[in-house]
Amino acid sequence: MTTDIEIPERIPVIIGKNVFQMESESLIASLVHQTIHKNNLLYNSDDFGMVFDVTKIEITNFLKKKISQDFEAFDFFDSWMLEFDEYQINKNKLFCKDLIITFPDKAQFSIKFLDVLSLRNAMLDFDENDIDNNKIALDIKFSLTSNPNLSESIQINVNN
Repeated sequence: MTTDIEIPERIPVIIGKNVFQMESESLIASLVHQTIHKNNLLYNSDDFGMVFDVTKIEITNFLKKKISQDFEAFDFFDSWMLEFDEYQINKNKLFCKDLIITFPDKAQFSIKFLDVLSLRNAMLDFDENDIDNNKIALDIKFSLTSNPNLSESIQINVNN
């Protein structure tokens, strides 16, 4: 797991044909700003501090993954942003699945699992650090507004 990897104090960085030792915090801050700046809506956001913090966590995890793969140096001008986007897509595939609910009258509703998870977290005041990505179970209780005692529960397990 990449969370067990330590980020070194300095990381070798390729700029042009030269390799420099760059402080990891400076590298991370630079990559975060590049990532945010590619989407101008986020860059000008009133919540820039939150966007920066979340992006910093994602970039840090991305670097940990690269370090765990024994990379020699980080290349600023390579296709790192495409690699980061691919990393994000693969990391979040589980949460992008559709949850399809079929009712007795055969009506079906499709909900993104991420939306259900966000609602659950908001209702229970959880954050992303409270989620175990390796074991996700969702309990749903359906009841009639006319008779709340008449209900049905279902538990859904989502596997990686």
